Amino acid sequence: MEKYILSFRATLKTLLDRENISQLLKKRFPQILSISLDLDDKQFYLRVNTSERIEQSIQQYILDHGQRISFVSAVTVKSDIDQAATA
Repeated sequence: MEKYILSFRATLKTLLDRENISQLLKKRFPQILSISLDLDDKQFYLRVNTSERIEQSIQQYILDHGQRISFVSAVTVKSDIDQAATA
């Protein structure tokens, strides 16, 4: 099974409201495994580990709640179970 790391550029406002945003996203999207908000090279990034490619839905949902994020990238990650099966 593949998992995805979806990266979004976030605003300072989003960073300051990270706990509320995390709770909203986890409640709305059960396929989200974890969420982090990080500072990287003077930019704020929202990283979402998920079992599905739902970047457009996440971006729209955040916008509907008064925040702005911009989609940056999606990285596919093989799960540990898949890696163990091929080893």
